[in-house]
Amino acid sequence: RTDASGEAIVPSLNAYQPNKISIDPRDLPLNASIATTQQLLTPPDRSGVLADFGIRTNVSSAIVILDGANGQPLQAGLRGKTASGRDFAVGYDGRTFIEGLEENNIAIVELASGECRAEFAYAPQGNGQVSIGPVVCK
Repeated sequence: RTDASGEAIVPSLNAYQPNKISIDPRDLPLNASIATTQQLLTPPDRSGVLADFGIRTNVSSAIVILDGANGQPLQAGLRGKTASGRDFAVGYDGRTFIEGLEENNIAIVELASGECRAEFAYAPQGNGQVSIGPVVCK
């Protein structure tokens, strides 16, 4: 367990040997993004090391549900990019997880026959996961 700032002391690590440290991401807020859940640390004798798991809570992210012009969800596996350059993949039922959102956004999805564009607004909702849509990709 960590304190309020996400820091913890892990005693009894073996000096000069790799020690596997891992965290359980299920206790993180829904709006958090994490780079990794485990690290291999080798501390010197009688000292400490810092384990940074790359946890960020200010990622401005949302689940965006994308429908095609026909009103059906976009196919899983399609790739896309926001106007600000963030890559994403379309999942089942047209659901996409997009980070780095701004107040107003444009998502461009690569289709077999070209591309489509979807415009949507974003507003954070505390520590909860924001869900937007369905949004039509034309």
